[in-house]
Amino acid sequence: APVRWSYTAQAAIRGAKAARSADPADAQVIRDLWHMRGVVSRWDHRGPVGCLVLALRDLRITWESFDFWDCDGEELAWRTLPWPQLEHALWRQWRYGQWQVAAGGVAGFGALAGRSVDRVATTALWSSLVRPRPGYPAGPPD
Repeated sequence: APVRWSYTAQAAIRGAKAARSADPADAQVIRDLWHMRGVVSRWDHRGPVGCLVLALRDLRITWESFDFWDCDGEELAWRTLPWPQLEHALWRQWRYGQWQVAAGGVAGFGALAGRSVDRVATTALWSSLVRPRPGYPAGPPD
């Protein structure tokens, strides 16, 4: 995935990678931190897994069972799911959250709250609204 400048997204991706690649001793430390997940604050437990706990909370992903994350009703077996699928699910949840912020804060977008991003429709709408300027290429480079 391309680099994104979102603290929450980066914390989720990097923390998930760190948690998945942990050796057995570190896995026990992660499990211990997981048991404390309700008290992790912005000012303590600032390692990758502490940041992951906070990022999951920001993304509205629950972590009630150690081996699974609940992402919008979908259980993610974060320890065994192939990395590309897990990473995709994290990015999808981040994009959904961004969409909800926009839908709630922009006049005229309120009807979109609770819905997911339709990339094809959004791109088509954007393309229909944007006209090429003289001296610039008509579309994105191939």
